[in-house]
Amino acid sequence: MIPNMNPTLIDHVVRSAIAQIAVRIERHPLLQHFVSQSAKIQMPKQDDLIVRERLPERLVSLARPDRTIFIVGGPGSGKTTLCHAITASAVAYDPPFVPIPVDAHSLRRNPDRFRLIRAVLGTHATESVVSQLTEEKRFLWVIDGLNEIDCATLPDGATQTIGDLLNGQDNCPVIALTRIPIPNRLWNPGPLTQETIEVTIQPFGESQRERLVLNHDVDYAHFTDWISQGGVAALIHNPQLLTLCIEIFRSEPHTAAPKSVVELFVKWFQLKWEQARPFVERPDVGRTTFLRSLATLGWHMRNRGFVAVDAATWTDLLSPFDNLLNRDGLDRQMIVDRSHSFYLMELHDAELQFIHERFEDHFAARFLLEYEDIPESLWHGVEWEEVLAHLAGLRGEDSAAGMLQQALYRKRLTLAARIVALNSQLLSAESQSTLFLYLATSLGGTQRG
Repeated sequence: MIPNMNPTLIDHVVRSAIAQIAVRIERHPLLQHFVSQSAKIQMPKQDDLIVRERLPERLVSLARPDRTIFIVGGPGSGKTTLCHAITASAVAYDPPFVPIPVDAHSLRRNPDRFRLIRAVLGTHATESVVSQLTEEKRFLWVIDGLNEIDCATLPDGATQTIGDLLNGQDNCPVIALTRIPIPNRLWNPGPLTQETIEVTIQPFGESQRERLVLNHDVDYAHFTDWISQGGVAALIHNPQLLTLCIEIFRSEPHTAAPKSVVELFVKWFQLKWEQARPFVERPDVGRTTFLRSLATLGWHMRNRGFVAVDAATWTDLLSPFDNLLNRDGLDRQMIVDRSHSFYLMELHDAELQFIHERFEDHFAARFLLEYEDIPESLWHGVEWEEVLAHLAGLRGEDSAAGMLQQALYRKRLTLAARIVALNSQLLSAESQSTLFLYLATSLGGTQRG
């Protein structure tokens, strides 16, 4: 056994690690304006309203080695922002934790426990230091995007590493954030053997919505009147969707409010396209080709479980469009630059990924839009629900109703609910009542006379 080290040395290691983490937090694009290097387009700031009621501090205070905390939230609910706030709270805790942030991207590069720790501690990550910090239970594992880890293409052993952490085998506390309830694939060889707490991120209330709107220098009364004329008023409790609506209203207050989430994304894309005109070469050329190339990327990333792709892979994926690019006087690099400007951000290791998983869902749906039949396997995968809900909206009213019926036929109730939630204005009252009746009979059982 490694003998206990000098407490002063351990404290020095912890302080050094915390200093590095603090700098990383300050520079993280989710906590500041993200400015694309190629187009200088500012992305909306993730407001600290997402992290409310001192939730990060309370979660850190609940963390302990024999307990795993799961935080569940829908797309755009603020999970990643909360993840970074938890990291910041962990280093400010007394005594401070050494938070080890983990996501599908970091697992690609560091698939085992020691390498994940070394990515944070750097040269301090000696066997003796890691052993001592583990014994003192100073590590706090913060796992973001557990659902993405479950679906991603990862090196051998990476999924087992996460499963071991969630089952408490590291003897250090764990906080995991996920879009969906606990993924099944991570429970091999069995269910969790320790205490778990599940926290659900609640939607914005009226006061949070008003504060976020006012923070963007928008008149709240005019905004609510505008949004009520569309079809997404019931969905603006979601921070991401609310932010997109605010951006559209600020730039084009006289345009019609979106009638669905899919139309919201289409309007937002058009807004970004117009904003990029002064910075992008030949801005009026190749818009359709650009959309199709993004759709190809979204499909391949979702279908193959890619977390991110490097520029070389991205340009290879564009090879089927060479004839169209040549016709429009464009090239693959110009498409990459535009993608970076609109929807992709460059990570620290020069790989690209969609700024948010929901954008990946939208463009994967655009790829499927060109095919009449939906592969049967997609109907049964939880990770495809958001994609199919976007596809229903892109296809239009009749197809949306048909896809809702198909989801109910396959008893995919959560998929049916997502289709209705994202496209309520496209679906007739009769179609929506079919879902509610199905839910009522499923939950209540057979009615007795």
